[in-house]
Parts: sequence; C-alpha cells; structure tokens
Amino acid sequence: MALSRLAFSVPLFVRVLMIMALLSVSLAALISFTSNQVARHVTEEGVRDLATEVTELVAQNIAGATRFKKVEEINTQLDRLTELARQNFVAGSVYDLEGRILTSVQGTGAADMELLASEALAALRTGAPVVAEDGYLVAFPVKFGPEEQIVGSFAAYWTPVPLLAMLAEERGKQFLYAGLALVGLLFAAAIFLLLTFKKPIKCVIDRIELLAGGDLDAPVPCVRNGSEIGAAARAVDTLRTTLQKSAALRAEADLVSAGFMASSAAMIMTDKRLRITHFNPAYAELAAEHLENIRTHLPGFDPENILGSSADVFRHNEGVADPTGDWATYPHESILQMGSAVMS
Repeated sequence: MALSRLAFSVPLFVRVLMIMALLSVSLAALISFTSNQVARHVTEEGVRDLATEVTELVAQNIAGATRFKKVEEINTQLDRLTELARQNFVAGSVYDLEGRILTSVQGTGAADMELLASEALAALRTGAPVVAEDGYLVAFPVKFGPEEQIVGSFAAYWTPVPLLAMLAEERGKQFLYAGLALVGLLFAAAIFLLLTFKKPIKCVIDRIELLAGGDLDAPVPCVRNGSEIGAAARAVDTLRTTLQKSAALRAEADLVSAGFMASSAAMIMTDKRLRITHFNPAYAELAAEHLENIRTHLPGFDPENILGSSADVFRHNEGVADPTGDWATYPHESILQMGSAVMS
C-alpha cells in the first residue's frame, strides 16, 4: 500500500523521466553491446585479412633475397613491415630451403617462436600457405622466378589485442563523459529524447551494419550526440578511423609490392580525375635527362613538382603527348612521347 501511495504521489513527469532514464540506460547498453561485438568482430577479421595479405606480399618481396641469402635485404623488408604494421605485427621469421633460419624480427608483444618455426617449416614442406586456427599466425612459401621455385618460407604472427584495448579505453572515456552529460541534461532533454530517441539508434545500428559490410568511408552519424548513443557512435567512429589506417597500410604495401617504384620504365600514376598522385625514380631520371627538350614544349616544366597536377598538361600539348585509348575508360594505360623521351 505504501508503495502504491508513493507511486501515485510521484508526479507523472518525474515518472516519465525515470522510465526514460531506465530506457536510455537499457538502450545504450544494448547499443554498446552490439557495437562492441561488431567492432570486435570487424577488428579481428580485419587483422586476419591484413595478416594473410601482407605476409604473402612480404614473401613475394623477399624471394630474390632469400634465394641468394641476402640477409640485409631481407631485414630491410622486415623492418619496413614492422614500421608499417606497428601494433598489429608481433614477430616474423624467414627460413631457407634447408629449413635453417635466415633472420627474424620482433614487433609488438611476445610470440611463441617455436610455433612460428613449426608453421614456417610446414609451409616450406607443403609448398602451400599455412594459417593457424585463430588466423593470426600465417606462413607462406617463398617462391622465386617464373617457375615459382620454392627457396624458403616466411612466417608472421599478428594480433588485434592493441587495437581492441585502444578501442575499449576510448569507449570507457566516452561513456563516462556521456553518462555525466546525460545526468545533467536528463530533465531538460526529457521530451526531446522521447520524440527523437528512435531515429539516432536506427542510424547508428545502420552504420554498424555498413561497417560490418566493409564501408569505411561513410561518416558515422550521431557522433556529436551527448547521450549513450553518441558515446557508442564515437566508439564506432574510432573503429572506422582505425580500420581506415589499416586499409591505408594495406594499400601502401600493395603499391610497393606492385613493382611501380622499382620499375625501370618511367611511369606516373593518376587518380580518376587524372591528377598525378605518384611517379617513380625512372620518371625522375628520364625527365631530368630530357628536361631541356621537354621545356621546349612545356616552358617552366618542373619534373619534381608535378604531384597534384593534371596529366592533361602532357595530353593537350600537340606533338608532346600521344595518349593511346580513351582517357575516360578505366583502367587506362598511356604512352607519353616527349621528343625522344618516352613515359607510360
């Protein structure tokens, strides 16, 4: 009876606020749990994919050095891997054809080197990639030449733990700040929250599903929301930024491994708007060698200062460039003729 009288004595507005507070906490907990599970899954899968792709790329890049046992060149590649991968890369080892270790490198954390050696030798013995059950220990045979002769193996151990810890720490701070803000603004925002609660939740959940599907570019909605939903959105946004950095590392590794920079042919690379984004050392040498000839067609041409410029600077000068194909068709490759200088 006392509880009944107390319930009727509490103003309706306060009871609405109490229900809203309870619902807010419940919904925020649900979103937090969902985003945490999705974030963990996406992070772990991202690191597994990164482990497989980058380990294979490194195995390809060290083929020649492994064949001729040039340890210094191998160490240069492994040091670059450690620098690019940073927190995700734990350790790696390279073995020759006889199963003897050529070199190894230690990244973040500790690794079971015996298990690493076992996986590397298994890849060497079978001639096929070997992936541990958790997906973080990956070994590839090192193949050399057009006949893909097996000359050794490379094994690497990866981990998502630093990323997950960083995300958890960030979420903890954001939930604390959002919780304090919710307590202070609960009364003033009661009606507003009642009318607008559903839409932010749906936006965040939709964005989480897009993130799980691999969309890293679309912005995360509600990151400026001061409620628990905003805290969850900021946590998802932190994850999105982290995965974008991981994707950038993979893209850089792909670019390096493609042989663009090491090619003896002079090449420039553009984006879809024909803005120059990269050029290789062979281009720099060719442009410097024929600079006087080029400047007869392009006065003031600076071969070292073309990044961000349009490739049309070559195409629109009659007799200077001879593009083949349609510039609006992708992928596209073109030969640029500048006097006796030729660039692709």
